[in-house]
Amino acid sequence: MKIRRVKRFGLRARLALVAVAALGCAGCEFDAEEFRSATSAPLQSGLTTITTGLLDGAFALYEPDPDSGDDASNATASE
Repeated sequence: MKIRRVKRFGLRARLALVAVAALGCAGCEFDAEEFRSATSAPLQSGLTTITTGLLDGAFALYEPDPDSGDDASNATASE
């Protein structure tokens, strides 16, 4: 008895999902070309910024800034 209920619920859920998807797509006029042209410049700028930040961070690990606190640690050690 419980298996039939589960099967009926699954069927109803699938029908509801198909109905929602069909109704949602019916009123949607998606223009991929317009979307690409509107988002390409901001995406490129964001990816460039992220890449630049990662590269700067990697170089900072291997080539620390000479003014990054070495003087402060030497000053406290000599006191």
